[in-house]
Amino acid sequence: MKRRELLSALGVAGLVAATGCLADDDPATAGRTDDGDDPTPSAARSPTPTRTPPGSSPTPTESLTPPDVTTPAPGECEATAPPDPSPGAGLPDPRSYPDPPGTVDAETVGPFVEEYERAHRYNRLLGELAADGACVKYLDVSVTDRTVASADDGVVGEVTTRGSYTGTTCSDETGTDTATPLPHADLAFRTARYYVTDRFVVRDGTVVEC
Repeated sequence: MKRRELLSALGVAGLVAATGCLADDDPATAGRTDDGDDPTPSAARSPTPTRTPPGSSPTPTESLTPPDVTTPAPGECEATAPPDPSPGAGLPDPRSYPDPPGTVDAETVGPFVEEYERAHRYNRLLGELAADGACVKYLDVSVTDRTVASADDGVVGEVTTRGSYTGTTCSDETGTDTATPLPHADLAFRTARYYVTDRFVVRDGTVVEC
């Protein structure tokens, strides 16, 4: 069973402080750059998709077989809500999710999946911190790589992110601070795969927007 980002980061906090190594979300997958549960495309990628630095605009000419996932039939789309925590005091507000692009092509999908994945991982981590009663003075998720390519009826995108946070003391209702804040933690690089059409958005095999 996969451990949450927060618990794994705490388990390797000393190693991070001593060596600067990244804390993985799951020790069993240390050093990997994906979530370990991404859907695998049913066919090999051919030709090579467009790999673009985050924040820049691609000039796509390639095609890519979409992931081998079950997609909803027209008029039957049901989305699974992405993380949307209510963190409370001592934690920042959750990030909002962007609306799917009105025109679906690699030019529009690239920035969309970047922003969506940043919000998704940020909010998931924020919810875990809130569940453990933690407080932070810094929390961020950055995009380190992005790949987009045309596919049948849509665009496939892959986004790699890295998360980090720095803990701080939490004040209880009487104004007394907790004794031990969380240490700083740099989390593992993780890659999420998207399939975007004009009807739905699939993230790692799950429909998240209709």
